Amino acid sequence: ENLNGEYEFAFNTYLYQSGVHIITAVARDKAENIVTKQITLNFIESSIRAISPNDGALVGHSVGIIKVDFNGILPFTRVHLFVDGALAATKNDVVGLASFNFAFDTLVSGDHIFRVTAVDTGGHSIERVVTYSADNIKPTINWDIASGQHITGIFKVKADVIDANWQSSTIYVNDSFVSTAGQNIEVNIDTTKFGEGTKTIKVVAVDQRGNTSTVSKSFVFDHAAPRITSINLVNGMKLFGQMTVQGRVDYGASMNYVELFIDGARYDLDANR
Repeated sequence: ENLNGEYEFAFNTYLYQSGVHIITAVARDKAENIVTKQITLNFIESSIRAISPNDGALVGHSVGIIKVDFNGILPFTRVHLFVDGALAATKNDVVGLASFNFAFDTLVSGDHIFRVTAVDTGGHSIERVVTYSADNIKPTINWDIASGQHITGIFKVKADVIDANWQSSTIYVNDSFVSTAGQNIEVNIDTTKFGEGTKTIKVVAVDQRGNTSTVSKSFVFDHAAPRITSINLVNGMKLFGQMTVQGRVDYGASMNYVELFIDGARYDLDANR
C-alpha cells in the first residue's frame, strides 16, 4: 500500500521445482484499475552434474583426481568427500568444479563407496554416491624354467599370467622388445638375432590399473658350433698298436665334450682300455 512506484518481493526458488515458471506482477490502484506484467524464468536447483571417474570405474595403482562438476548458479560454501563412510577431504568456497587428489593405491582391492555432499550459499544440501572398484594387486607370472641354460636357434617362452584385470604381456631380451602376448604366453625367440653370451629374457605383465610384474631369467645364447682346428693325424697315415689322438677345438660360448668315431661307430674309451 501507498507505494511510490517502487516495490520488492523476496522468494526462495528452492520452494519450487526446477524448470520454467511464470512470474506475474499485478499492480492495482485504489480505483481498482489493474495492470499485470509477466516474465518467464527458469529456476535452476543446485545439483551434481557428474563425478569423474564414472560410477563403477576401476581405480588403483596411483594417486588420481576425483572431479565433481556442479550444476547451478550459486557457489558452494563447502564440499565434503567421504570414502566408505569416513571423511576424506573438504573443499570450501567452490564454484562450478571441485577436484580432490586421492591416493587410490592405498585402497584395499575391492569395491569402495565414495560419497560427495555439498551445501550452497542458499543453504541447499545435495549429495551423490558412486562406487569404485580398486585393484592394487600385481599380476602373477608363472614361468617354470631354470635360468642358466644354454640355448640356440628358436627358443620358446611359455608362461601364464594370472590377473582378473589383465591388460598386456610383453617379452624382452636385454630390454630389447621382442613381442607382445596374451595371458597364456607362447612366444618364439630367434636367439641368433641377439649374438653370443649371457642374455636376460624378461616377461612383463601389466593390468588395467598399471600394476606391473616382471620375471627375468638369464640364459647363455650359444650359437657358434665348435671347430676342430688341429689333430695329430693326417690322411693316409699308417698306424699300428696303441695310438693317442690329440687336437684342438675352438668353441663359442660353451664346450661340452669331444667324441671319437672309427668307421662311423663311436669309440667307447672305457670298453677298449
